[in-house]
Amino acid sequence: MTSSFDTAASCYFNGTLEGKNRYGIGYPITSAENVYFNNKVTEAGFISTYGLTLAELKDPDTYADWDIYDAGKMHPENTWYILEDELPQLLYFYDAGEPIYVNGSNFANIGSYKKIEDAEGREVYWSLNADYVLVENAFVNKGEINDGICFTDGLFPIGADCHPFTGSLTAQNGATIKVEWEYDADTAGPTEEPYPGLFKVAEDAEFNDIHLILNADGTDCGSSGFIVNSKGVEIRNSQITGTKFFADCGSAGGFIGQASGRNVLENSNVNIPVFGSGDIGGFIGMAESDDQTIVFIKNCHYNFTGDVSPKSSVTGCPSGTGSVGGLVGYMSQGVIEDSSVTGSIFGPESVGGLIGMSETSNRFVLINNSSTHGSVTSNDEIAGGLIGYSDAENVHIMNSYVTGDVSGKI
Repeated sequence: MTSSFDTAASCYFNGTLEGKNRYGIGYPITSAENVYFNNKVTEAGFISTYGLTLAELKDPDTYADWDIYDAGKMHPENTWYILEDELPQLLYFYDAGEPIYVNGSNFANIGSYKKIEDAEGREVYWSLNADYVLVENAFVNKGEINDGICFTDGLFPIGADCHPFTGSLTAQNGATIKVEWEYDADTAGPTEEPYPGLFKVAEDAEFNDIHLILNADGTDCGSSGFIVNSKGVEIRNSQITGTKFFADCGSAGGFIGQASGRNVLENSNVNIPVFGSGDIGGFIGMAESDDQTIVFIKNCHYNFTGDVSPKSSVTGCPSGTGSVGGLVGYMSQGVIEDSSVTGSIFGPESVGGLIGMSETSNRFVLINNSSTHGSVTSNDEIAGGLIGYSDAENVHIMNSYVTGDVSGKI
């Protein structure tokens, strides 16, 4: 922080230190009070020297008036997060000035906060608010899971509740993202974990021209092939192909597992079987039931008629409890327009060709110029060609039709 001074008080330091500058605050010094040195605070001598207990270091109120310093980069919007019973982590809100170009080998570094070269040779921070452009095919295989920490550090899924992905990702020249993540709980080794999705939490983010090739199973509860928890995203001109997407519990969708806020899906396709045991949809598993959540789906198509086990394209586990729809499992507000489902839809309770269940209350759902082609089957008595169950309040269906059998248990 400085080469020489008398007292350092209430400062934060993060970076690599060499030689006499071992405290990250300058040398020589007369005294230092409440100085936090990232990754060194667990040393008992350091904590006692600078007057803070480990419990105080984990308390956000401790740092209310502190200055933040990072070796190599200062930015006015830099901030730091403290998870429950954890030490603070500095996160970079870094504006690279132009997109960060991603090749196949560094795709896993999105959101890692590492300062590394992109595909154009520029050294930049790979922050969670940056705009990324994928210029080569990327491959994701089984690996270590980012278990809800703010720093993704080259792990999947990208983002967390404490700091969601708020940037954008665009694929150029037909670049694809291929995921091979097979998992069997009965045979998995002690270090193997189920596929977690590519993005854990995304908020006010944009995704364009994405082609996800997916062969993944055993995902965590409330999951997705692409975004586990969306707090408002826009997905355009994208597609999911591959072999399968299997979720062992909870809400699951091809693009989004659980949605809140404003979500737009346009000109996109899903062409793989989707299986799970909660609210299941080819595009979105479950959209929150509140006034702030709204879904717009336009010119989107689910299409899978291949041989799968169970013999359905979008499938709710027979022992599950959720709603199943070809596009959305559960939805209480939004518009579906110029869209279609081709394939067989099966579920334990409310099953619909487009939407499994729609409870609008004082909200609205509009379906226009859309269709379902294939069988719709419920293990219960609730099944519908377009909507499995609706409370009939503010639900409008225009210029839409169904071809195929609809059946439920009587």
